[in-house]
Formats: sequence, structure tokens, C-alpha cells
Amino acid sequence: MDAGQFLSLLTTSKLHFTRVDQFDDKWEGEAPELNVAAINQAVASGQLPPEAATAVMKATRQFKTAIFVNCWHENEDESAAMWKLYGTQSSNIALITTVDRLRQSMAAFPEPKVYCGRVKYIDYRKDHIDTSNLFNYFIHKRRSFSHEQEVRLLVMDLPVKDGTVVFDENRLISGINLDINLEQLIVQILVSPKAPAWYVTAISEVVGKYSISKSLVIRSSLEDGPLR
Repeated sequence: MDAGQFLSLLTTSKLHFTRVDQFDDKWEGEAPELNVAAINQAVASGQLPPEAATAVMKATRQFKTAIFVNCWHENEDESAAMWKLYGTQSSNIALITTVDRLRQSMAAFPEPKVYCGRVKYIDYRKDHIDTSNLFNYFIHKRRSFSHEQEVRLLVMDLPVKDGTVVFDENRLISGINLDINLEQLIVQILVSPKAPAWYVTAISEVVGKYSISKSLVIRSSLEDGPLR
């Protein structure tokens, strides 16, 4: 994240979740071609009325506006590729946590329900998604994104009016922020490998003001040269 996002996290103790259809990848939350073909086959064989098939496809698209996601990279080590993609500025920061820590950090805030899933990377022209679970649409991505090794937190925020789900474009929000316990969440705070020493010190001083141990802040060593 950039410095502004990190400061927002510190000052609010809230994680930001982005609405799925706001991502650049237009295949986010979409049905693979085999799933669409299966629906068309059901219509052709008379197993599914055409209007029902249309309703299913429309609902799939509409749910993209009701699912919100917070993204993490899963790895035992730092990723040079991820720093290049998301940490190009010398002021950028990466948080390190674990799935157990994520659970603990949200335990005191049971509503709304937050789901967690490891993203599966597929070929949307050749592979099939199990649609028995709606969230499966949102924990699959194209194979071209497999370098992200993504784990997602997902929240559903259905637009309910008078007890009925009504998708209204005028209601749409681009994201939501959920409460989190930062002391439970953070294992380490990694500052960009391009960051100067004074910036690392400044971040340490800032986090100390929010009851987070300064010792958790370190500079990434990815660009350090060999010892001589």
C-alpha cells in the first residue's frame, strides 16, 4: 500500500474492501465459458426456461456490485515482483500477517461476516467453476494473475429494501471499511527496499503513537547487496 493508505489504516483501524467490479480485470466475478455453455445447453434441452437463464446471468453480473474484497499476497518470503507491481514508490509499505492473525483481528467485530479464500487461477475458456457456492465466482481469477498468489477476504453487502434484494445503481458505493484490531493483525511492517533510513525511522515513530511496537517496522532488504 502507499503511505496514505497506511496512515488511513493506522488512524481509523479499518481495512478497506473494494467492490469487485471496480477492479481493472473485466473477468472478475464472471462465469467461465463452460458455465455459460452449460446454461445454454439446459435451455436448448428444455431443462431451463430461457427467462430463467437470462435471470441467472443477470444475477451473476449484479452480484459483482455486492461483493467487496480485501487482497493479500500469500508467500513465505518477500516477492520482488509484488514490490515492482505495487510498491514502486520509496514510501510504500507492506504489512505481514497470517490467516490466524486476520481471524483474531476481526473476532471482536462479528458483523458483517467476513469470508476468506485462496484464489484459484483458471483458464476461463477451458475451465469450469462450481456454482453451488456464490463466492466461488469471486475466488477465481485468470491464470495470467497467478503471480499474485492471492488470498482474499470477502464481504457481501446486499442492497435490501423492504425485505427484498433490489440492485439499484444509485445506491452503489465503491468500497467499505471494516473495523480491525491492528495489534492482533500486524506481524511486521515492511518499508520499501528503496526507502531512505530517515523514512523508516519516521514510520517507526508514527506507529509508536498508535500503540504498535516500533520494533515491528523494518526496511525490506531485497535490494541490499552481498556482504564483502
